[in-house]
Amino acid sequence: MCRPCRLVSAARWIVLGISIAIIIISCLQVHYAVLRISNKTIGADDKREVEFSFVECIVLLGLAVVGILGSTVPNDWLKARMIAVYTTGMTVLVVYQLYCTYHILADIVDLEDTRTYLEEKFADRKTDVTDWVQEYWQCCGIDDAEYWTAKNKTIPKSCKNKYGKLNNVGCFDLFYASRKSILAVTLFCFCSNIALSIVGTAFGYRLLNSLREAWYGPAISDLPIMG
Repeated sequence: MCRPCRLVSAARWIVLGISIAIIIISCLQVHYAVLRISNKTIGADDKREVEFSFVECIVLLGLAVVGILGSTVPNDWLKARMIAVYTTGMTVLVVYQLYCTYHILADIVDLEDTRTYLEEKFADRKTDVTDWVQEYWQCCGIDDAEYWTAKNKTIPKSCKNKYGKLNNVGCFDLFYASRKSILAVTLFCFCSNIALSIVGTAFGYRLLNSLREAWYGPAISDLPIMG
């Protein structure tokens, strides 16, 4: 097998593997985005990150499908066109991913504001957010049930489990840990997809160059200089 043909084969399989990995990670990212949407305590920052995730995943899934088709289609002309779309799209997407990652990192730094955010939600008893949080995490108050008694308020029914026993566990620690873990997974997905996008772009360009060499031979700049 000629050298350009071997390079085409190797790059093709690498692009295929990266595209499949991107699909798997994107599905995980969509799963966590859906979990965040279903959370009644979702804030403006969370909504923005969910939007980031959905936009990135939709574009990534589309490019991954193009990459898979481009690496498996037998027609070299069609393969080159698909890989060209794949590499160009990935190059542009990396910039968007870096922008999103910056905002996610900023939100992780601002996690300490979670307590203030939760206190604001608990203070507004006109909404069902408080009951939802306490029922979902089986907790009561910000730190414990004394949060309500200290404010001379009746302990909500949502503080009790299905057996009528009081859940004397504070909601803040559980809510904070949940939000932190979701942000960590989201950040992992973005960073993983950035790495895969960069590698996929590099091998996509390598595949295009290998196809060109297979068609036209090496470029003049690649030829050895004769003494």
